[in-house]
Amino acid sequence: MEIDKSLILKLEKLSRLTFNETERKEVMANLSNILTMIKKLDEIDSSQLESPAQLSTNVQPLREDIAKQSITREQALSNAPDQNGTFFKVPKVIEQ
Repeated sequence: MEIDKSLILKLEKLSRLTFNETERKEVMANLSNILTMIKKLDEIDSSQLESPAQLSTNVQPLREDIAKQSITREQALSNAPDQNGTFFKVPKVIEQ
């Protein structure tokens, strides 16, 4: 794949970005470097490597899911800027 000015202009349009000439040259150089690194990875012989079923063999221990009340309703509402004793009051955000 050739990284040229037309490709950068197309990327600008797709991403809705605008670059000046200096930035375009920098983006072209960066994309070329990325493609060069990918080509180097293609040169590696990975035929002898085993494909892992999972990326990580670590198993996270799960805790028992027990419902418990951590604070009272009064404690939760104590710092609320507006409440009615049972619920938080918030400004209406959807108009009908």
